[in-house]
Amino acid sequence: MSRILIIDEDVDLRHLYQREFELEGYEAVAVGWGKESLQLLTSEKIDAVVLDFPSPDFLVRQPMQDILSRQRLVPIIINTGHGLLRHNFHCWGAAAFVVKSIDLTELKGALAQAIAAPKA
Repeated sequence: MSRILIIDEDVDLRHLYQREFELEGYEAVAVGWGKESLQLLTSEKIDAVVLDFPSPDFLVRQPMQDILSRQRLVPIIINTGHGLLRHNFHCWGAAAFVVKSIDLTELKGALAQAIAAPKA
């Protein structure tokens, strides 16, 4: 069973994503930004990260570096309401960029693709 780490500041969305991913057959762990997310990445095997950037001014580089320095090959799916961040070159290393929507079809598809892709 693939283990997904959901990092999002919105508690309600974290619970929604966790429930939806578990219904898809994943083991999902949902946390906000901070020490807990980095601790999980350091101590446990994570198969994919679903990552939200809470504002368009958020410093994208640091979270991406923090995640990849702990698990270099983990695919990151950026899931944000700030579509313009797609053009921030620090996001280009993500396996997918999904603009948040009430319909989770695109997010679920991106997650399935990221997990199925061969790891370098």
